[in-house]
Amino acid sequence: MKYELYNNHWIHEYIILLDIEIIDGILNEYNTVDDLLWLTNHCTEEPKSVWVARGSDLAMFNVPLLVINDEKEVRVSDGRHRICWMKGKGMNAIPVAITKSVVEYFRNKGINFKVITALDMPCSVMPNLQNKVESKPLDGNHVIKMLARK
Repeated sequence: MKYELYNNHWIHEYIILLDIEIIDGILNEYNTVDDLLWLTNHCTEEPKSVWVARGSDLAMFNVPLLVINDEKEVRVSDGRHRICWMKGKGMNAIPVAITKSVVEYFRNKGINFKVITALDMPCSVMPNLQNKVESKPLDGNHVIKMLARK
């Protein structure tokens, strides 16, 4: 299902599609194998409710955020579970938000990236009226039933 992409920290310059090998390299620099295995084992089949929000035309998916730390290293500031979830779904490129310093770092390293605003994601989760998620699209009868419960 196609989602509009956003990051809830709003400090990013772009949202890009980045090769999984680059992201794996970043994660492996500062996470142990056991840490990453724990993350992978705690991923659910569907995205967590806080990852999906209502948008104007499309549902919105909150992408992970990459930053540069004080040691001038790229780090995942927010979103390791989302990365592991997307990787587990077979995605070979992951949407991430990057700060201006990460843009400069990637350009200096010759790392190419594609700026994107929307992407088909390996799920069909829509936010519902209580800001929770459900795995099938809302239809008119479902909305009426939910409103009647209020």
